[in-house]
Amino acid sequence: MDILSIGQALGTLGIGAVVVYQWWDGRRKEAKKPDLGDMDYEDLLGEDLELLQSRTEAMRVTYWAFTNGTMTADNYSVKNLSCMVERNREGVDSIIHELQRIPCIKFRRNLAAMREAETYIVTHEHNKNDALAQFHKYYGLNSNIFVKVFNKGKWTGIIGLNFEDIEMEFSPELLSWITFQTSIIGNKLKQLKK
Repeated sequence: MDILSIGQALGTLGIGAVVVYQWWDGRRKEAKKPDLGDMDYEDLLGEDLELLQSRTEAMRVTYWAFTNGTMTADNYSVKNLSCMVERNREGVDSIIHELQRIPCIKFRRNLAAMREAETYIVTHEHNKNDALAQFHKYYGLNSNIFVKVFNKGKWTGIIGLNFEDIEMEFSPELLSWITFQTSIIGNKLKQLKK
């Protein structure tokens, strides 16, 4: 073999190695991204939400997850909330399909209050007149408990307990129990495939 042939062979090998490395690196990076098809929130959290619903007699109990949303043309991230699991009192229709990819800005009042709260907030919507109150009233959600869900120390979701009663009062013991159950849910979320 002459030097030119050896140089061409080595060049081909080098290009081949770069192509293989780029392919492998792309696969490695893809493997780090969560595959939403593998995240079965229903199996993981369904029984926990059933327990919350039956013990509190809530009309509806939901688990909401924050999602990255989309980017605007100005490179602003529009974060969303999506309802991942729902448990309802018997006779109450499911609305989970209507609660997907809702921009967080729609929940501004409650999210601002939750940022200030340590673990939960209680809301009564009947005397409010903003868009969020209209959303709650449309679905008959008059008194609500919203609890932060933490996964690995980060606020990643919300457990919502919704009641038809206006100005419903909740005992400190019940709120403490709900908060404890929500911490169990946060620990379970660590099991999701990453």
